[in-house]
Amino acid sequence: MANDVKVPICIAGMVLLVVFCTVASVANGLLLIVLYKDPLKCFRKSIVVYIAALALLDFLSGCVTGPGVINNYILCALGREVSASLNGTKFAAIPAEFTICTANLLALLLSFERLCAVAFPILYRRKSSVRRSLFCVGCVVVYTLTFSLSALAGPRWRKTPLRFHMNTTIPFIALIAVNIALVFAIRWQNRKTQCLLEGLEGSSNSTASKRRQKEKALTVTTQLVVTCFVISLLPYLTFMFTDLYFPEYREEDWFFRMSKIVHSVCLLESGYQSSYLQLQTCALPSRVQTRFQGPRCSFTRHTAQFFYKVT
Repeated sequence: MANDVKVPICIAGMVLLVVFCTVASVANGLLLIVLYKDPLKCFRKSIVVYIAALALLDFLSGCVTGPGVINNYILCALGREVSASLNGTKFAAIPAEFTICTANLLALLLSFERLCAVAFPILYRRKSSVRRSLFCVGCVVVYTLTFSLSALAGPRWRKTPLRFHMNTTIPFIALIAVNIALVFAIRWQNRKTQCLLEGLEGSSNSTASKRRQKEKALTVTTQLVVTCFVISLLPYLTFMFTDLYFPEYREEDWFFRMSKIVHSVCLLESGYQSSYLQLQTCALPSRVQTRFQGPRCSFTRHTAQFFYKVT
C-alpha cells in the first residue's frame, strides 16, 4: 500500500486514540476517587465491586493499553510497522487482548449479577456478598492474564482460533444470552410484582413499589451499558475473524483502512461507561442531592447519587 494512503489513516486513528484514552483516564480516574472516598458510606454491595473493577480496567485501558496501541500507530505512520496482524506488535497486542477479554468477562459477571437480583431476589440477598464478588473478579483477572501472557509462547499458539474463541467469542455469546434472559426476567418479575401489589395496601404497597423501581432502574442502566459495550466490540470481533480465517485480506486496502479504526472504536467503551453512570444519577430524590452542595463536588454528588440506588 502506498505511503500517501497509509500515513493519513494511521494519523487519524492515532488522534482518535488520544482522545479516547484521555476521556477514559479522566472519567474513570474520577470515578475511582469517588469509590475510594465513599462519601455516602453506601458502597457495600456486590454490584459495586464489578463497577469498580470495570472502572479500574477502563482506567488502565486509557493509561497503559492506549499508549501501547498509539505506539503501534506511530510506527505505522513512520513506515516501520513490523507486524501485519490486527493487534500490531506484542507490546500493543498483549495489553489490548487482556483489556478486551477482561472487560468482556466483567460485563458478563455484572449482567449475571443483575439476572440473579431480578429473577431470584430472596436467594440473591442471602448469598450475595462483597467477598464473593471480589473472588469472582480475581478469578477473571487470573484467567485472562494467563491467556494473554500465553501469547509469548509463540506466533503459532497466538494465531490459534481456539485461543481466540475461549478468550473472546464464548464469553461474548454468553454475555448476549444472559442479557436476553435478563430482559425476559424483568418482564416476568414485573407481572409477578404487579399481581402481588394488588393485594397490598398503604405503606406496604408504597415500599414494595419503590424497591421494585430501584432494582428496575439499576438493571436497565446495566443493560444499556452492556449493550453499548457489545456494539463497540462487534467491529473488533468482525476483523479478528477475518484476520484469523482469511489472512489473504490483510494486504487489501479496505482491510487496512478499517482495521486501523477498529481499536479506536473498541477503546470508546472505556470512556462512556463512567460518563453514562454519572448521567443516570440525576433523577434521584432531593434528600440525596442536599448531602452534596457546591460546584466543586458536582461529580462526586452525581456519582454518589447513582450508588444510592443500590442501598
